[in-house]
Amino acid sequence: MTLAVYPTSALPVKTHFFEGLAALLDGRSVTWGFPGRTIPREWVMVGEITWNSADWAALGTRARDERYQISLLINFKIPGQTCRAVEESAFEVFTQIDEWLRANPFVLYGRSVTAQLQPERAASYAYQDGAECQIEAQILVSARL
Repeated sequence: MTLAVYPTSALPVKTHFFEGLAALLDGRSVTWGFPGRTIPREWVMVGEITWNSADWAALGTRARDERYQISLLINFKIPGQTCRAVEESAFEVFTQIDEWLRANPFVLYGRSVTAQLQPERAASYAYQDGAECQIEAQILVSARL
């Protein structure tokens, strides 16, 4: 991946996560934004970026510390399955993503980027011919530019 220099690490970091998850979850749809409502579906979305802070680091370093989050949605809607089966499949992917984040530290512009997965919500819904599960989480990022 060739990285342009931006005034924030957010876009290169999001790109890193997107490409890493696409490789990790080979065969599943990993999208940059909302992919739509097709059925059946099994997708992971690397989505919105929200900054918590971007402050100058210690005097004289010309560095800036950023803290932000990147939304992560896992959505499975599978005909002929129960809520439990679909939710278990979605949590298997969630676990893979968490393990990948822990095992793959990231360096951007020669500086360390730390990230961790924070789960927020999981919900399952039965419908006439199957079930759907959506897991919502945040990738919490801390980076120095």
